[in-house]
Amino acid sequence: MGTRNARTVTRSVRILAAVAAIAITGTTLAATPAGAAKAAPTYRIQLTRFVALEETDEVGADEIYATYDSSTNGATQDGRTAIESSVDRGEIHAWKDGQSRHAWGGPTAGKAIGADGLGIIITLWEHDDSNADKVAGTVHDALSAVDGIVGDIPILGWIATALKWVSGAIASIIGKNQDDFINKSAVAYNSATLARLTSPGMSFADVKTFNGDGGRYAVEVLVTRAS
Repeated sequence: MGTRNARTVTRSVRILAAVAAIAITGTTLAATPAGAAKAAPTYRIQLTRFVALEETDEVGADEIYATYDSSTNGATQDGRTAIESSVDRGEIHAWKDGQSRHAWGGPTAGKAIGADGLGIIITLWEHDDSNADKVAGTVHDALSAVDGIVGDIPILGWIATALKWVSGAIASIIGKNQDDFINKSAVAYNSATLARLTSPGMSFADVKTFNGDGGRYAVEVLVTRAS
């Protein structure tokens, strides 16, 4: 690896890692009248951007997208990001802002998270000739079945079951020689973690690493308190 490429990758990793900290804001909250019920906080969770630490074994530049399936106390949300094209080693790419990158809530409003916390299963893919919506649909169908069978259970139990079921869905996709699977990851946010966000507008970021198909990617997950 050349010195210049090594410096580019190192700089990219540092830039992405630098956002993985609490964002302190100057938001001022209005006082709640005595005796009034306090509304539950709402949150927005986004897959914002990624860095290509290493490209996959595919010929030419990578085309990267992610699927997500979120669950909290019986409430769910799923989808996939846009496909980012022309991804080369050492580059940082931001997924297009909008609903497609929101694993929880949306661009203009957040959603409440149940007392057991929120679990998210993320899968990362290198796009070839397949229909990315069909790939995402196969993953979503498997995880919807988990929600229907296990019901409202503690979030860590849901994650353990979901990871097993999504592995079967991934195997069926790979078996049909569709898009190339890089890897999967699970994230969980409990009440103690979310309590770090004491005011609307505050946020923190996680960086999850995905290794597979010869590639290595770091993905930023941004958690923001909406209200």
